[in-house]
Amino acid sequence: MPSTTSSGSQYSATSMSQVSDSSTAEWEHEAFETFQSRVVDLFNTEFWIPGYSASTIRVERMQGGGFNRVIGVTIETESEEDFNVILRIPRMDEDLLEHDVGILEFVADRTSIPVPRVLSFDKGYDNPIACPYAVHARIPGETLTKTYPHLTHQQRCSVAEQLGQAYREMLELRSAVPGRLNSGLGPELFVSSLQNMSWDSDYPIFHTPYHHGQPPAWSIKDMLTARFDFLKSRFLEKLPLNFYTQDTLDRFIRMTAELDKMGCFRDHFYSIVHTDLQPRNVMATPDTEGEGVKITILDWDGAVFAPMFSTCSPPQWIWDWKDDEEDDEYYANDVPKTQENRELKQIFEDAAGPDFKRWAYGDANRLARRLTRFAYEGLVTNEHYREAEAMLTEWAALYDSRFPKPAPGLLEKAMSAAKWFYAWE
Repeated sequence: MPSTTSSGSQYSATSMSQVSDSSTAEWEHEAFETFQSRVVDLFNTEFWIPGYSASTIRVERMQGGGFNRVIGVTIETESEEDFNVILRIPRMDEDLLEHDVGILEFVADRTSIPVPRVLSFDKGYDNPIACPYAVHARIPGETLTKTYPHLTHQQRCSVAEQLGQAYREMLELRSAVPGRLNSGLGPELFVSSLQNMSWDSDYPIFHTPYHHGQPPAWSIKDMLTARFDFLKSRFLEKLPLNFYTQDTLDRFIRMTAELDKMGCFRDHFYSIVHTDLQPRNVMATPDTEGEGVKITILDWDGAVFAPMFSTCSPPQWIWDWKDDEEDDEYYANDVPKTQENRELKQIFEDAAGPDFKRWAYGDANRLARRLTRFAYEGLVTNEHYREAEAMLTEWAALYDSRFPKPAPGLLEKAMSAAKWFYAWE
């Protein structure tokens, strides 16, 4: 059977022209030139497509991500329509396969949010490619990174409305506890606790049965405090002399208490958060029945249940597209400069609903989102530390403007002077 090689954005029906071999070497994968024959065997032996008589199978090498090897497969049939799918193979932890499949099926079953359809998956090694895999339906079109600058205003309005509806439904998809959805523990759904969520297998993860719509079992203040205490205990075990990290985590805990004091955690649920809802993760397919486009939201691998304000990160690019610049949430609620952009913002916000507008904008919500992201990402890179310092400095100025510190009295001045004196003794 003939096979062809090319590469491209995963899920897309088009491919790029070249792919580096570096990923194969980096992840110690079998070279594509030999692996593609295993893929052909997989689809010949493991899949039966109703109404189709497969005559050829084409295998395409595609650009994967940090967690998955991605391969495109087209089964040419006797009918006019070919069968196009994406084969995703975990690069590191096959246990994540169940999470990735589970979250897609969870969102598809409980919302109308358009997500890639999972056709099949195997978490074992007893198959022709000798590794775990998932097969997803391949989505025609391109990502909004490529297409959005060229859409008509009417098409952009269609994108804004659909994405706003997706945000509304994410806010309505709630959990009593924060963490990652886990469907690999049996027929019941569980949430793996954010409190001690870690890539380190030395630390057990607590699992709580998922129940939709129940009120939070844990306050946001208590949850974030427990999470930062857990991260601090890990650093103390492994790097007991890393005082800067310990101090940063203590400042995170203090910021958590101050956000709570300001009322930023009132009336909250834990809702589903995509974590990377950028144009590169939204596929746009032209609507053959009209002037609009149909979107599909990709890359749910990192989805978590987190405070509602985390779901409400504003997709500023909808009404303020910049080709070469990252969005800055600081300006997300500025009035757009053109009538068309103002209309796009209004259409999105109307579709997203009142909860979105309540938790999306304002400095406190923006900084609370960043603090919560540190809770599930931790402090890993130098960039994390730079961002943490900038966030804490901005928060201190904002909090002090709301709760000014009283001028020190004579006793405080004396204690400060004594502390300085003994420090130099």
